Amino acid sequence: MSEVDDFLKQLDHPLLDVIHAMRNVIRANEGISEHIKWNAPSFVYAGDDRITFNFSGKKLRVVFHCGAKKKELPNQRMIADSDQLLTWASNDRAIYEVKSTEQFQQQEAAFSRLVGDWLNCFPNY
Repeated sequence: MSEVDDFLKQLDHPLLDVIHAMRNVIRANEGISEHIKWNAPSFVYAGDDRITFNFSGKKLRVVFHCGAKKKELPNQRMIADSDQLLTWASNDRAIYEVKSTEQFQQQEAAFSRLVGDWLNCFPNY
């Protein structure tokens, strides 16, 4: 059993079913590993954390980022978001927020595309 499995067994969150579904979507991508960072699952790709869950009350946030190392900020957003699901904190950091199981069920295919597009930015970034 992994550190993340152990963590999720202890987690009391109203969107636990969504957390598991999102985790499966992210882990379906080749080259992903996971661990606990900032008291939540975080997913490593190309040597850095790239996607990290954030649990805030009843909401669930997924942060798309470039890792902890200081990098030059890109001139434009790193991926297209044709479904407009992301809130951009900067050109290299975006947040996807889920408030209900139904919302995620409707957006799961789009979320999967976002994850794939995000990971495809690396390691060339």
